[in-house]
Amino acid sequence: SRGLGDVYKRQVSFLQWLSCTQHSGDRAVLLLPYGFIDKQRPKAVQETMRHFIIHHRTPMQEPFARTNCRAEIVVVERA
Repeated sequence: SRGLGDVYKRQVSFLQWLSCTQHSGDRAVLLLPYGFIDKQRPKAVQETMRHFIIHHRTPMQEPFARTNCRAEIVVVERA
């Protein structure tokens, strides 16, 4: 099994890829662990999120079945 640090690294890596791939004004709908975009550490989370405007976020009503992880739906726009 992978540790939480690995999960955050993969999510940050994906967000970095998204910020390089999207053009200004492009939007994406993301499913992220609840509170992930509020995390202060690793610092790369906040550094990467500065590339996006958050338009909407809402908690999912149920956790993921396999992992029982609480998550939220986040709509972001490339700044």
